[in-house]
Amino acid sequence: MTRTFTAKIELCCWKSHACAQCGCRYAYFMIRKVGHGGASQEQATEKAQAAGNWQLASEVEWQPCPTCGLYQPDMIARRRRRWHLRSAPLIFLAFFILGGLFLADVIQARQALAFAIAGISIAGIVGFFIDGRSPNFDRGANCGLAEKEIVAERLRTIEPGDPQLASQRSRRMKRPSLLAWLFIGLALVAVAFPELARRQSGWAYNTAWHPSVVGPGEISYVYLPDSVASIKGLWRGRVEVTVRDVGDPASLPIRVASATRQATWPASGKLESSDVIATQRLWVRLKLPANVSLTGKTLVCAIQLVTEYPWIGPDNTRVDKSESFINTQELTLAIPRASFYYRVWWCVGYLTGVFLVGMSILARLRAAETMRRQVIPPEIVENSLSIRPCSPLP
Repeated sequence: MTRTFTAKIELCCWKSHACAQCGCRYAYFMIRKVGHGGASQEQATEKAQAAGNWQLASEVEWQPCPTCGLYQPDMIARRRRRWHLRSAPLIFLAFFILGGLFLADVIQARQALAFAIAGISIAGIVGFFIDGRSPNFDRGANCGLAEKEIVAERLRTIEPGDPQLASQRSRRMKRPSLLAWLFIGLALVAVAFPELARRQSGWAYNTAWHPSVVGPGEISYVYLPDSVASIKGLWRGRVEVTVRDVGDPASLPIRVASATRQATWPASGKLESSDVIATQRLWVRLKLPANVSLTGKTLVCAIQLVTEYPWIGPDNTRVDKSESFINTQELTLAIPRASFYYRVWWCVGYLTGVFLVGMSILARLRAAETMRRQVIPPEIVENSLSIRPCSPLP
């Protein structure tokens, strides 16, 4: 069996910075612990040392200037970049869940729009707080921390800076450009586009129905104000729905195809420990008449629903009960295939908004990278290596 060796090494160095304001050159102690595997002890040690050297060369520690107390722009930029990369997956996961809830008709378009606007606003605010948190507001406190680090021999001054020069150059650290906020604003407009287009087209929004925008020949369902309490929330029903044009009192009711829930359960028997009572709202799904002349008309839907559900009988047995419900709902129709067009508009606007949120995050990352490159790159002034014994693994 091939054996794998691991090497655990500890790399230390003193890394120097040139202060961006007072010109002070100072160095701080930096340590990295790295582990790596390989086919032999020498190969594992070589790979671990290469990884550790890369970390020492590319990373920086959070240490202020001993002269003026400035945390350097590249330190701040790396911290901002790290927090932006951590928050981005959570933001996009929330948008993914929200889009799925809308497409599954769990929430309506206006609810999804409200959540999307809130999510985009929160994304902008999170980015603002990440970029707006500056550690250089209290330079005196920063100098005090630097003195403690010097006493602990983790920080030292190589070449003192000019405090007067620091006061002349003192200014607020540059924050990301307005480009990130522009993308956030465009994202808000993008997600609101479907609702704006619907209003411009004069299509009615039916709050109680799913989907809320519907036209002749399409399918929609509605939750009734009635509910039933049954074992495990099970119920089934027989439904008849007739529709009539409100604007034409002389019109005759038209019977439309309709359906409702069809749950199944054992016919009879003793109750089990899992047979608990739960309440469920009633709903009805119907297919509207494919009559183009109904475009823009308001229909009164007369719903007659007979439900059947299991209930607790004598001696803790399961029995079937029946109950009838009569309800009336109004539904205003748009053009044929309106629900399809509205859903396409919503998906385009929503995906565009999510894309623009991603662009705002990229703009902030780009601003952080620009800030990092505006300073003289830090240098390693001395380093040391500590190698721990390798142990073979099966």
